[in-house]
Amino acid sequence: MNRKRLNLLRAMYAINVLGAGIPGVLIVLFPKFSEQFVLWPKQDPATMAILGSIWLAIGVVSLFGLKQPIKFLPLFLIQFIYKTIWIISFVVPQWAAGTPPTGSQIIVVSIFVLLLVEFICILRPSDFSSND
Repeated sequence: MNRKRLNLLRAMYAINVLGAGIPGVLIVLFPKFSEQFVLWPKQDPATMAILGSIWLAIGVVSLFGLKQPIKFLPLFLIQFIYKTIWIISFVVPQWAAGTPPTGSQIIVVSIFVLLLVEFICILRPSDFSSND
């Protein structure tokens, strides 16, 4: 993979650190604050804890991806799959029912769009094959 594509991947990992890792830390360590300013009010604490844990894990793995972008590519596939499921099963029905999107929904959908752009413009199937 050429240097330009590697740097674009590193940028995506950095976005993960900021867009998933930091909110994950906030949700795990400061759930009351996060309920008001990261997610939305009246959240189930257990649901918030698992979401925060997943996002924090994505942020931590993305830190490793900054150093070894190819090795940690499956992280983007996992994100793509879980966000696709969430958008189809929750966001689309909410928006179709006329419920306005929340800030967190817009952020997650925006990161999903970035993942789509990455898959289309940056990644190639050969990037996932083993050359060892």
